[in-house]
Amino acid sequence: MAKTPISIMAHLEHCEDLLQCVYNLTPCEVQVYRLLLKEGGLTANEVGERLGRSSNSAYRFLRSLQSSKLVYKKQRNRKEGGYYYLYYSEDPEEVRARLNQFKEEWNVRIEELILEFPRDIPDDAPGMTQRA
Repeated sequence: MAKTPISIMAHLEHCEDLLQCVYNLTPCEVQVYRLLLKEGGLTANEVGERLGRSSNSAYRFLRSLQSSKLVYKKQRNRKEGGYYYLYYSEDPEEVRARLNQFKEEWNVRIEELILEFPRDIPDDAPGMTQRA
């Protein structure tokens, strides 16, 4: 069954629920974000080890969090040559500001649609039947 905004709101009890909802994160991705908030400056291998997951899984979680702009990475050079990345959570205040921005945009859009309701529902919408 598809989740509706009403059913989602009924289950929003914690900040991590909000992150899952707004950023479409998995529980594992939320765990990674929480770990980086707490410890920061971890390699993907370290993230995997701390969570008991493979490094491939950790890389996948980190990529998803980066695309959501919740995590960023910094390159570090090795003395013997080569490099590695350390991953950090974005500043929580920045994330809070983005969540507030999302909330404001959501509220504006919902208000616009409520004002249009039901005028913008076409008469021939699928499932529409005429009542006698």
